[in-house]
Amino acid sequence: MGANLILNTNQKYDQINDINQNTFCRWGVQHVPNGPAKLESDWWNGSWAIKATPPTGASGYSYLLINAGLTRGRFYPNTTYTLSYDTDVDWLSFFNIAQGNATQLLVDQNTITCKKENMDGIVHKEYTFLTKPATDSVWSNYQDSGIYFNASMLDVCHVNNLKLEIGDRATLYTPNPLDFPSIPLCEDMFEQGSFYSNNNGNYEAIKVTSGFDYQIRTKNLIPINAEKIAIHISSGYRFFLGFFKGQENLKQWIAWKNEDKWWDVPAEADHFALLFKRYPENTSALQPSEIAQICGGGVDVLSTKATASITLSRVNDGADAFTIVYDSPSGLEFSDTVKSIAITAKVFKGGKELTDAQVNAFGAIKWYQVGVAAAIATGKTLTLTAPKEVYATLEN
Repeated sequence: MGANLILNTNQKYDQINDINQNTFCRWGVQHVPNGPAKLESDWWNGSWAIKATPPTGASGYSYLLINAGLTRGRFYPNTTYTLSYDTDVDWLSFFNIAQGNATQLLVDQNTITCKKENMDGIVHKEYTFLTKPATDSVWSNYQDSGIYFNASMLDVCHVNNLKLEIGDRATLYTPNPLDFPSIPLCEDMFEQGSFYSNNNGNYEAIKVTSGFDYQIRTKNLIPINAEKIAIHISSGYRFFLGFFKGQENLKQWIAWKNEDKWWDVPAEADHFALLFKRYPENTSALQPSEIAQICGGGVDVLSTKATASITLSRVNDGADAFTIVYDSPSGLEFSDTVKSIAITAKVFKGGKELTDAQVNAFGAIKWYQVGVAAAIATGKTLTLTAPKEVYATLEN
């Protein structure tokens, strides 16, 4: 199975804002006649779903929108994607990946194909499409693009099991590997302002607010006990990472990056602070409420003594659920004597381990490194000679 590029699917949201309220939300609705639609979480089809309820007397077209914060704005030109989901209405269809008011379309409309299956009131749809070439002008400002659905909004609808993946076929639903970061980031952790990274003193002493409302910073330092750190930032933003010992500024930092990769943590650091700003830079105010848009994947940390943060993968629920379990006879820690680690992915279906032949009948096991789109290996066993955050999938 391919990695899901959409964050936080099939989760319960405490608050979902209408995009017309000018807030950076996870979901939104546009162009609903006679008032805004109501968006909420609802248990449907065996998991949490988005439930959209139209206003009284609604008629005409509208768009249901997955905000760019859920895709981290990381789309690529001339690339084939497949989007799949379950719903309870036939009229909910994929429109395009687009900017703002459904303009500046990233996908060539002529390449969109659809497969549909209706079973027991559940409509399963799969859309395959090709993004426009790099020479198209839409790529000059695409970072805030979201996924748009055509929605008549004449009745209540549900949608869940959303999966966007690279390639020309849909695979079984799986969550995004970044849905469970080591350190989730939320609005309450941030405030407007900056800090003087080259000043001596504790964090409170080096904070500065006046003139820096276009940046947000962590209110308090965040503890860290690891040698590597990754900031899962969206495109269209940059982060500044400052390191501290206790509350004292070490005057060591990683300045204004957008790369989602592992960065070295200074040996003496036991806390860090984060700054975020837009890129290309502008001086319009940045709000803490935008953190889901800016860095919805959160922060991961990694000790070089461990191979990975490996998540137990449930492919679907129910009696016939696929589960991948990881086995490493030598453990998951590098040492002076352990220079390589072999990890085996064991596939279970309905609680029973499958033989190699049974696994091959379903597809192939592929290994991915978090933050890397392409598979790094294929096969039942992966051998690591350096720490990496990895996971396995079963792809048909």
